[in-house]
Amino acid sequence: MLRKIFFFCLIILVFSGCEEGQGHFKVKIVFPNWQPVEGAWIEGGIDWDAFGAQTDSAGIAVLPSGALGEWALVFRNNIFPKGIILRLSPHYFSPSTYVIDPTPKQLRWIGNVEGWSISFEPGSLTTVDYHGVYHVYTYDDSGILEIASAQLPSSIRDTQLHGDILWFSTHDEGIYVYFLANPLSPQLLFHLNIPGYIGKFALKDGTIVVASRGNSEPIRVFSYDTSGGFQEIAQLGSHLVKDMEFRENFLVVVGSSYDNGLPAVYDLQDPANPVLIHESSGTEYRWGFLYGNFLILKPDQSFDSLEEEIIFKRIDISDPAHPTPSALFPADSNLFQIINETTALGRYYVWTGAISVLSGDITSGFQTIAIITDNTWLQSSLHEFEGCAPPYFIIGENLYKLEDW
Repeated sequence: MLRKIFFFCLIILVFSGCEEGQGHFKVKIVFPNWQPVEGAWIEGGIDWDAFGAQTDSAGIAVLPSGALGEWALVFRNNIFPKGIILRLSPHYFSPSTYVIDPTPKQLRWIGNVEGWSISFEPGSLTTVDYHGVYHVYTYDDSGILEIASAQLPSSIRDTQLHGDILWFSTHDEGIYVYFLANPLSPQLLFHLNIPGYIGKFALKDGTIVVASRGNSEPIRVFSYDTSGGFQEIAQLGSHLVKDMEFRENFLVVVGSSYDNGLPAVYDLQDPANPVLIHESSGTEYRWGFLYGNFLILKPDQSFDSLEEEIIFKRIDISDPAHPTPSALFPADSNLFQIINETTALGRYYVWTGAISVLSGDITSGFQTIAIITDNTWLQSSLHEFEGCAPPYFIIGENLYKLEDW
C-alpha cells in the first residue's frame, strides 16, 4: 500500500510541474551521438493553444503542461525538422529525450544582406530591395561589408540584368532601366511608364511583354524606344504568370494548370500579331518554373505534403513550338529554383517554412544537404529566390556559406 502511495505521489509531482515549475515540464533534444542540441525550437498548437520554447546549452526546453500529448515540430538551422509527440519521461524527473539528425552539410552565417541579388560575383554582391534601395557589398568567408547604396524608385517587383543594364518593374510606376557600368553609381537610362500593376516581364529587340500580378488581365505586348516612348501593339491570353521568357521568337509563359499555362507558347515573330501555338494543363501538376531547356512542373500536393519524396516532371522546351514530356524525378523538398546541374533550392517537405539547399540533378533527383529556418518568412513576403553563387547563398536576407561540418 505504501508503495502505491509513493508512486502516486511521484506522478502527481511530475504532472504538477513541482520539479520544473508550476504547470511546466522539460524535454531534451540531442543529436544521434547524444550531444545536446542548443538553440532548437519546439513549437506546436494553434491560436490560443500555441506553445513554443528554445533549447538551452544542455539541449533542454521548458514547455507548458498543456502541451503534453500534443504534436510539435522541432527545428533549427542545419538540422532536419522533425515532428514529435510530447510525452513525459518514464524516468519521472528526467526530461523526455528526442533524437534529431543534422544535415549532411551546414550553412554558416556570414552576415546580413538587404534585398535580393541582381549580381552575385566572387567577392562582390549587388542587391535591390522592395523599397527601391540599391546596395553594393563586398564579402569573403569572414564577413560582408556594404560599400555603396542608392535610392531607386520604390516598390521594386521583378528584376532582370542584361549585361550592364538593369531592368525592373515596380508596384504601379511602370518599368525603369538603369546603367550599371559603374556599379557604385547607377544611372537612369529611361523609364517606361506602362500603366497597371506589373509583375513578370520579357524583352526582345524593342519589344517588351508585361504580365499583371493576377490572372484577370491579359498579357500585354508593347513596342518601346530608349527615349521612354512605348505603344501597346497586342494582347495575349490571361495567365497567372509565374515565369516568362523569350526563346528566339517564341514567348514561353509559365502560368498554372488553371489557365492552361503549363506552358503556353506564343509565336511573336511579328509582335503585333502574336499566335498561340501551344497550351497545356493538367490536374496533377499546378505550377512550374523554367530551367535551361526544361520546364519543371510541381505536383499540386508538393505545397503541403508530408511524403518524403515529391515527384516533379520535366518538359523539354528545346523546341519551344513543341514542348515534350521528358521524365520524372524526385526531391525531398518543394523545389522553387534549380541553380545549376547539381544544386537546387526548395522548402523542406516536413515544414515548408524551412529553406533547403539540395544536391543532385534532374535525372536522379535532389536530396536536402543543408537547411535554414531563421527569418525564412522573408522568402515568402519579399522575394522567394534571393540569389546565390555556390557555395554562397542569400536566405532570409542573410548571407551563408555551404560548408562541411
